[in-house]
Amino acid sequence: MTLDHILPKERGGSDSWENLVACCQECNRKKGNRRPVEAKMPLIRRPKKPNRIYYIRQFVKREQTAWRPYLYMEPLVLDRASA
Repeated sequence: MTLDHILPKERGGSDSWENLVACCQECNRKKGNRRPVEAKMPLIRRPKKPNRIYYIRQFVKREQTAWRPYLYMEPLVLDRASA
């Protein structure tokens, strides 16, 4: 996998979340210095900045199981006796 600029840097594109997509090397070469529309390679989905939970999940260790439900890593199970 490689990172590709939707609007190439040489044409004024930035290194922002909204202008970068992941693609294979073959597609990156095929697109070249063109926009996806020009290369007839439409985007599968619009790029966006990941949310903070994505980053936090990377640092939760196995021993920190209490945090896992709140980071959407496993279902939250409520104890009916305490509810």
